[in-house]
Amino acid sequence: MKSARAIEKALRAKFGNVTEAARALGVDPSGLRARIRKSPALAAVLEETRDALVDLAESKLAVAVSHGEDWAIKRVLDSKHGVARGWRPPAQYEIAATAVALSPEERERRINDILGIPNDPPAPAVDAPPTALPAKRDTRFKNGVPPTRLVDVAPDLAAIQPAP
Repeated sequence: MKSARAIEKALRAKFGNVTEAARALGVDPSGLRARIRKSPALAAVLEETRDALVDLAESKLAVAVSHGEDWAIKRVLDSKHGVARGWRPPAQYEIAATAVALSPEERERRINDILGIPNDPPAPAVDAPPTALPAKRDTRFKNGVPPTRLVDVAPDLAAIQPAP
């Protein structure tokens, strides 16, 4: 087996990945794990390198949040730190329709809120002016409606019966 110093160096180089450190050392990963368990100093190095990896990941996450990356912001708010400050992960926003009687409109609004889908804007006030002009009647046709039957289009043709 390799020296404690060589194992420590490999663990640091591989950010605490024991399998990769074993590969770099040319030893079996299970043997390296056993050696680390027996040595408090190597166990401390393993813990320290894994903590350093998490610190690095958190730094990258902070950079992504500062750049406005939606996935990173969501990840931070869904974490235990975000929850501690009042944010809750979506799984905790369950709507229990059996526990609370909701109208279909209210249920849809709440589901849209959870999923982040904008709800329809409120209807305009009653005294608001109309936003669209009424449809014009087509004066070329009787009652302003285009005919849909042959008798309406050509009554004399509709009366003709096919020859027997």
